[in-house]
Amino acid sequence: MVDIKTLIRQRQENMPTSKTKTKEPNPTKCWLCGKDIRAVWDWDHWNIPIVHNECKYFIYRMERVGIHKRYWKLPPELIEEGNKKAFEAVDKFIKNPIKGLYLWGEAGTGKTYFSVKIFQALKDAQFIKAPRFLLSLKSNFENKGSSWKNEERIDKLSKAPILIIDDLGAEKASDWVSETFYVLIDERYSRMLPTVITSNFSLDELTSRLGDRICSRIIEMCKIIKIKTNDKREFMRKKT
Repeated sequence: MVDIKTLIRQRQENMPTSKTKTKEPNPTKCWLCGKDIRAVWDWDHWNIPIVHNECKYFIYRMERVGIHKRYWKLPPELIEEGNKKAFEAVDKFIKNPIKGLYLWGEAGTGKTYFSVKIFQALKDAQFIKAPRFLLSLKSNFENKGSSWKNEERIDKLSKAPILIIDDLGAEKASDWVSETFYVLIDERYSRMLPTVITSNFSLDELTSRLGDRICSRIIEMCKIIKIKTNDKREFMRKKT
């Protein structure tokens, strides 16, 4: 029976040398960034990656916070009268993230686009989708011995240099939901840390769902901007 060291030595002896390697394939285009990506010689054959290593990290960062493939490559900016203020405020925030933003408007008006744009631009930002965040907290409650993770996670988010909360108010309203977000937002308010929030609801409507304690802090923490464009998703469906 041949041992593993012998097998490795035999394979190494049979490996093509630099003189006998097959010709390097032509560069391909990185799936994510579109730039050329060269093949890599891998032991005894050419391996053709589909993304650069730095793009792999970008994908990992997006997936880790629940930003999936649809939002990895943002479409060209379509600036209209109804979203001009939002574009200006987002660009200003990216350059100087001091005062937070509260971006609200009807479904499909680009709120998630803006939140992802900020997250991609600011490497020290944290990102949560409000409904998904609450589901993960509930899951920890249901797993005995894991509820401590909720306090740990909220504490970490409350201290993040920049926090983006996408789709606040989309979850079913309850005292527990209201108290959870109050603790998080109040902690960031006290620490004077910039927070970006997107929602389908005006502050008056959000007050009826989550209470005035949260909204009073948002008013002090954030610049309030309404987005008034047409539903971009409906526009894309009509085009296709």
